[in-house]
Amino acid sequence: MNKKLLEQIKEHSKPSEILPVKYIIKSSIEFIKDKKVLFLSFFSQDEEENREKAMYKVFMWDRKYITQKLQEDGSYKWSNACMENLIRYYSWQSKPVAACSTSREKENIEEFLQINCSNVGDELRAIRRFQNEIMQEKLNAKHEKIKKKIDEVMDKVPPLPKDFDKWVYNGPFDYSRYIYYKREGKNIDTFCTECKNEFMIPETELTKKKIRHNNNGTCPKCNKNIVYKAVGKSTRVNDWAEFAIMQNYEDGFIIRYFSGAKEYKKHYRNPTLEYSEYIREIYTFNGKSLNVKKYEYGWFFQTGGCRWCEDSSKYKTPKTYLYTRNLKRILEGTRWQYSCMYDFAKAVNQLYVGKFLEEYLKHPQIEYLIKFKLYRFVDEKLSTFYTPIWNGINFEGRNIKEVFDIEKELFLQMQRLDLDSDGLRLIKKAVLMLNKVNALTDSQVKWIVSNVQTNHFCEMLKYSTPHKIIKYVQEQSSKKYEPNDVLADWCDYIRQCKDFKFDIENTFVLYPKNLKERHDEYMIMNKSKGLSKYDKKVKKAFEVLNKCYSYSDKKFTIRPANGVNEIVGEGHKLRHCVGQTHYIDGMAKGDRAIMVVRKVSDPDTPFFTLELNLNQISVSQCRGYKNCGMTEEVKKFIDKWKKTKLTEEMQKVV
Repeated sequence: MNKKLLEQIKEHSKPSEILPVKYIIKSSIEFIKDKKVLFLSFFSQDEEENREKAMYKVFMWDRKYITQKLQEDGSYKWSNACMENLIRYYSWQSKPVAACSTSREKENIEEFLQINCSNVGDELRAIRRFQNEIMQEKLNAKHEKIKKKIDEVMDKVPPLPKDFDKWVYNGPFDYSRYIYYKREGKNIDTFCTECKNEFMIPETELTKKKIRHNNNGTCPKCNKNIVYKAVGKSTRVNDWAEFAIMQNYEDGFIIRYFSGAKEYKKHYRNPTLEYSEYIREIYTFNGKSLNVKKYEYGWFFQTGGCRWCEDSSKYKTPKTYLYTRNLKRILEGTRWQYSCMYDFAKAVNQLYVGKFLEEYLKHPQIEYLIKFKLYRFVDEKLSTFYTPIWNGINFEGRNIKEVFDIEKELFLQMQRLDLDSDGLRLIKKAVLMLNKVNALTDSQVKWIVSNVQTNHFCEMLKYSTPHKIIKYVQEQSSKKYEPNDVLADWCDYIRQCKDFKFDIENTFVLYPKNLKERHDEYMIMNKSKGLSKYDKKVKKAFEVLNKCYSYSDKKFTIRPANGVNEIVGEGHKLRHCVGQTHYIDGMAKGDRAIMVVRKVSDPDTPFFTLELNLNQISVSQCRGYKNCGMTEEVKKFIDKWKKTKLTEEMQKVV
């Protein structure tokens, strides 16, 4: 309808009646070019508003409507808003907010909308219903247009390969193999879920230790690695995996992501394996630029139906197993033809597929890293939701020396051991500190990167040799006192000895017979005297760090220590070393942050303390009462905190 024609309709006169409502409605039926138009005027009864002119003028015809709203200068502005949004919502369901001034006004509305308004306020509800039906029709038409567009894309997706189910079973769920056992007198009845063989094993002293619930083992029939599960004790086992496949799609390709679960209940002899697809990414090229269109399977807006939808960022593409049997064919003729993606996927098992594709376009030199079999190095860099940080490597280098800043002998060691960036830093620093090329043997490097933090090990290289450090840490370790905790305590112990001005060159001091006992003893000896000078800087650091690193979930909360007294109190109450000068001085200088972990239900009682290295944005250690290691619950919480906070801060630092 032409707005100029609507403006020519004669305005309603001000109502003379006074009603106990906010708005009085006046109505008339007009005809414009043979079209029947219901014209409504809403006059305000509020003394603070203009009562001479209608606050709202509403025009309704066919299955359409439009509104004019009164402005402060007396003019009207067009609006497509419905009356429900113009008049406060609650008024529609409580006492009437608007009513017609005369029966004739009501009859006009009844005639146009084909209804019967028997109660006060019915006319307003009828107007609302009419406008809502029109809005819903428009919304449905919009949704159908979106669905049609998505369906046209989905119809072109090729079917899955015939061997895909078999690959899922033997690939992503390769680890899901068990032997269920039940002891019967002097024999053990067993059933392997992989080869489906049922057999009996005689009970011996060896089987008593070996065949236990959740122990690892090997099936004697099919020679597959399995996990033992006791019948009756293990009534429900759920294994899950994320996996993906790349397929041709028009001029590009599509990556399809799946989530699957394999469930063993009482029917462990016949486990169920189900999977569903929930992300599709379509890669196409527009000239030289790469276009990626993402779709997700989920709720379609608020319609109550599940289907393929445009990307809503509900799901992040996971690190996943990749179906590789068609990979070389898919990449042939593309920019990734020589990327060595096939070799990389086979070597690391799981990868961020999209991240690999994107990073390869930025750094084609990744091909050579994979050819050198530096799988862990590449995998570490790509294993992030954020933009990878390729520190430790110069892509513009023309040779090994320029690319990795190491000599050929060190590169060959890095290649042999498939070291990541942490291992690369270790061997480079060891060479600098010990002033010789082969500073660490292959076996020493393997042990270090597998058991301890490399920065702690490098710190101890100031005082001892690699062989003696490893030997001493192994001697002090136990099931409850892991090598990483031993080495961290040893570093703390050396700092304590320096505070007390002990002779560290004395082997009796350097290698205490009982490290934990001596460490805890010196920790208690450390007093908080003389630490007040740091308090102002620590409190200032708290204000900055609290914004960056504080985090909570339903059970636990973590935040920076708010002052020297809290740091010292934390150490005293938990009987660990955080209250000593070294930690307080580090926080005051901005080198480290002392984070306190508390239970949400008891936020004032010390629970665990974490040391955060602010130079590397990494966790140095996390200890509880009497230097105990993290429980599984605390470890999971710290992992969530690291993913949420540390990765973001690392990006800012870079």
